[in-house]
Amino acid sequence: MITEVELCKDITENQYLVIDKDASYEHITVSNFKELCLNPTNKIARLKLRQKITDCSKRLNHLRIFDTPGYGSIMQEHEEVLKDFLPNSDMIVYTVSYKKGILENDYAFLRFLKELVREDVKIILLINMCPPRTNIDDVRIKEILEYVNSLLHIEPDVILQPFLASEDGINRPLVQCEKLWNLVEKIINSPQRAEYMGEVFDSYIWELYEECDALIQNRYLAAKLSDEEYEAYKKAQLE
Repeated sequence: MITEVELCKDITENQYLVIDKDASYEHITVSNFKELCLNPTNKIARLKLRQKITDCSKRLNHLRIFDTPGYGSIMQEHEEVLKDFLPNSDMIVYTVSYKKGILENDYAFLRFLKELVREDVKIILLINMCPPRTNIDDVRIKEILEYVNSLLHIEPDVILQPFLASEDGINRPLVQCEKLWNLVEKIINSPQRAEYMGEVFDSYIWELYEECDALIQNRYLAAKLSDEEYEAYKKAQLE
């Protein structure tokens, strides 16, 4: 499932929600949440977790993260959701495994991504499972970067995440990746993003104004015209 994670400092405990395709939602238990992650029903658009954050993470308060399945696992319904929120994203973190590199599914998704995101959207390439002491000059890293650059026609910010093994060798530890979160914080609090958000707000207000103006004009004309003239006017507008 596509899962939305919202970081919240003003809640006392984590909240789990299911959002249906008709935009309705309901709170569910964590056990139901886990079950739906594995076995979603057809009416679900996505799942949502409102995650309680600690004091040290308040800089990312209300950050919304959309975690998608691997592109090979994305169904038609998922693709429609991606088409809805990708154009409105401020940044994309694309994860590639050091061991696997760029696969056929990555080619498909990166082309898909290129068509949907705005030019100003920051794309971060996170290469995980890197061996110790891997750096940007590593042959495999250069190979991955070359493929990504050729598909997106940009040079993304690159973060190398080392492989982490759990003590029992079975469970995977949660990756903190402080470097990534520092970069995310820098981007979302940048003057460039603040300027863009101001432009978006101004554009939204202007659209509201134009809609209101059109409504007023229609009502004004309706008040002045006879029924026959008004019907003719409506017909002309539809044509």
